[in-house]
Amino acid sequence: MIRINLLQVRATRERRKSSVATQLVVFVLLLAGEIGAFVWLYMDVTSELETKNDAIQEIQSALDAKRREVSSLDAKQQELQEINAKRDVIGALQAAKTGPMYMVAELMRILSKNVGPRLDDATQRMVNQDPNRNFRRDWDFRRVWIREFEETDREVTIEGTALDVSDISEFQRRLNLSQYFEDVRWVRSPEATEGPGEQSLYDFTLKGRAVYQ
Repeated sequence: MIRINLLQVRATRERRKSSVATQLVVFVLLLAGEIGAFVWLYMDVTSELETKNDAIQEIQSALDAKRREVSSLDAKQQELQEINAKRDVIGALQAAKTGPMYMVAELMRILSKNVGPRLDDATQRMVNQDPNRNFRRDWDFRRVWIREFEETDREVTIEGTALDVSDISEFQRRLNLSQYFEDVRWVRSPEATEGPGEQSLYDFTLKGRAVYQ
């Protein structure tokens, strides 16, 4: 006869159920802990990102303010350069103490932004037919400095410095197109000198005739 202890089987089953329940509780607790840690880490990272974004915004605002200051300073420096360039022209002409005042005004026009020389009717027709012979309106006149202007018996001598040989050519072209100057030419080839920051500068001398009554 075979005997089976059912009480022992039930006890074994109860122990197994209890073990599974315990494992399930432990698993749930571990999962809840991991979720809590993830949520805390997410909130911490989000807070750190917000702090960094705020710092970036502050830096960007400061940079924008600096850019506006630099832009305003550049505009003021450009205006000052234009004033100084015109003052140098007036100083050179006053030192010469010769020539009519309209020649002074004409040089001011030649060395002014978006203006240029006064053309007589014949010259105007010429540049209308061949625009390549006209002066460049986008030329930056600050690339030329006049050191000395002399006029004797309508013979004009202009000495100055330019940033490039092409700037001397543009200045010469404007003088020749003007109705107040003619036969303006280079006396000699420009001489290169070393300027600030190892930048090359070109000294030049132009001669021509003043046209006035």
